Parts: sequence; structure tokens; C-alpha cells
Amino acid sequence: MSKITEIYNQLDKTLSSDKNLLNSLVTELGRIVSSAYTQAMNSDEGYCFKFMLPISSVLKLYALLKLDQKKVGEAFQSDWKFPSNATMYNDSYYHILLLLVYYGLKQKNRLLVEHALFIILMKLWNGRKAKFIKFCDKRVMNYVVTHMVNNKHLVTKYDSPMILLKEYFVPTLLAKYQDNIIRDPYWLRQLFMQAWGRIEQMFRSNTRINMETGAKEALGGLLPLYMKAKQENLYISSPKIMASDEEEPEFDQYSTIHNRDQIISTTTDYITMNVNPQYSTTFISTVNDNTKVSSKVIEKILIAMHNHKYYDLIHDIISIMLSRTNVVDKNDICRPEFLNNVKKNIISSKNTSEVRNIQKLLDLLVSQIFKEKLNINFSNYSNVQQIQIRNVVIYGLIYNLRKRNCQEQTKE
Repeated sequence: MSKITEIYNQLDKTLSSDKNLLNSLVTELGRIVSSAYTQAMNSDEGYCFKFMLPISSVLKLYALLKLDQKKVGEAFQSDWKFPSNATMYNDSYYHILLLLVYYGLKQKNRLLVEHALFIILMKLWNGRKAKFIKFCDKRVMNYVVTHMVNNKHLVTKYDSPMILLKEYFVPTLLAKYQDNIIRDPYWLRQLFMQAWGRIEQMFRSNTRINMETGAKEALGGLLPLYMKAKQENLYISSPKIMASDEEEPEFDQYSTIHNRDQIISTTTDYITMNVNPQYSTTFISTVNDNTKVSSKVIEKILIAMHNHKYYDLIHDIISIMLSRTNVVDKNDICRPEFLNNVKKNIISSKNTSEVRNIQKLLDLLVSQIFKEKLNINFSNYSNVQQIQIRNVVIYGLIYNLRKRNCQEQTKE
């Protein structure tokens, strides 16, 4: 039995013995949601809007429900296997609300489920907006939403973040994951990851590495359009319509599973959150044949990269890999020619700026792994040996890309 299920059983026992307590719980969540509606109705901030969240009110739910906050956190950590420094996964605010989503789904209390998930999404929205557009000018953002986004983008269909979260994110996320969550609370993790990822892509999508600066930059989402509008001094009060022959920014429908950014983020999560990976001897032998690196070292490298501390490096490496191989959706990864495409455009490619950048990222990753796991200085190896070792990581990433995207998973 999972630890989250044990906490659920304790909560079920508490609420079953006191019906008034359940009513108090739903009322308290309803009060928080109602307050959000009032905020949104009285605001003209548009997509610059920030929810005023009652953090303390959510955390007080632990006491209301007679739950030990520390034990609930330990239950999530035990089931999800996230590292101690993973801030969001360790947040007690999310734990109690995810637990209520699970309880509500098991008990068929739709109102409880929708309230809890909506409150989760509000905090995720605030966090992503603060990270990408900390000082948001509503005049610039209104211009972006009115004149610059493609008409299939969701901001053109929902007038405010509050309506978007409540009327789109809540029902679509539940439709996709509720049946799996009822069968196994481990799926709360996927619900949470997808909620975070989808809101992230509202602001930043189709990320690539700038070859000149080495920084990560977004080609899609609200962020690059906002920065463009701000730089060109475009406001809703004085609209400047783009010339008809100017190419409008393109937007993929970010909520689709086939979006490249979603492949990158979900695969990176799949790798870095999987602390007990299994690689077959056949695969290790194949990598050995292709790289001439010893099977023992190959296995140690591949297992070591399954660590959340390497999230950013792995995310950026995969991003360049998919960009270099022109991956549009997961079918491109699953085709037999994908491996040859990687060999041609990355492993055997000429010394282009993009290839040099992926080599730098691979060197950083391998150097850390060698230092921390093998107590070896990677720079002591010859140039040929370093290339072979880099290729071990590339083959490992291809393996995980296909495992994550090309077959049904019992647990994503």
C-alpha cells in the first residue's frame, strides 16, 4: 500500500466520523475560490493578474483535518521519490490540496475536487508569472493578447487567468487523469507535473539555447511577445498593427501531448525523478559496441544521470537534440530513423555552433557525474575518449526519450 493511500485512509476515517467537518472543509475551499473570483472581477490587469493567495488558510487545513503536516510530506516523498531539495515537490501547500483532490475523486465529491485543483493552479500561475514577467505592464500585455498572439492560443478564448484556469485547465486535467488517480494515487504526481508544465508553456514554449550567449530563450509563449512589444513600446492605448507582409508569431497548441516542449519537459521529469532506473544488459551491450566504453562505466553513467540536480542540463541537452533532429511530435522519436538522424546531426555532425554547445552541456554533465560518482577527473581522458563518453549519454537519452514517448507506461 502506498503511503499516500495510508494518509487517505486516515483522512477518510476522520471525515466519515464527522459530517460537519466535511461541510466545513468544502466551505473553506469555497471561500478561497470565491475570493479569487472577487479579485478577478475587480481587476483590469488581464494576463498580468496575480492571485492574492491565502497560504495560511490552506496550511490550516492540516489542523482542521487532524493531519500531521510532516507525515503527509513524508508520504508524498516516499511515493514520489523526489529529492529533498526539490522545492515545489516538497511544498506542503500542494500536498494537502493534492490529497483533497484524491479524496474528492474517491468519494465522488466533484465540488471538493474542482476547488482543490483550482487553488493549486492559482499558486502555479503566480509562480510562473513572477518568474518570467515579474514586473508586468498591463498595457503591454493587453496589446500582446489583442494583436500579437495567434488566434488559436488560449488567451484569445478566455478573458482572464481566472477563467482560463477554472473553465479550461481544471476540466481538461481532470478528464485526462481522474480515472488513473482513482486507481492509483501515484498519478497525482503526473497531474501536478502537467499542471505546472501547461502553465509554464503559457509563458515560455519552444525553448532553445542562444548560440551566442549560451542562455535559454523562448520562441513561443507570452514571454517573447511581451518582451518584443515592450522593446518596441507597443501599448493597447496606441496600437501598432504589424504590416501585412510581416510574419506573425506562430503558436502550437501548447496543451497537446505532441508539443515538442512537452516532450522535453516530461522526458526530463521522467529521467530525473526516476531514482531506480533499469537498463537491460542488451541495451548496455549495444552502447558498448557503439562507444567502446566499458559496460560497467556505461551503467554507472546512465544510472547516475537519474538525479534531479541534473534537471537543467538534461533539459537543455534534450532541447538541442530535438531541435537538431527537427522533432515536431513524439512520432518523430518513435520512428526507426530517429537514431540515424541523431547520429547524422549530432554524433557525426560537423563542428557547428549548436553541436559545440551540446558538447559543452554534455561535458558539464559528465564531469559532475565522474567527480561525484566515480571520483575521476573527466578532463584526464583523451579527446577521443571524451567523445565516446559523451555518446554514452546521448544513447541513454535516446533510450529514455523512446521509453517515455513510444510505449504505454503503467506509471508515467
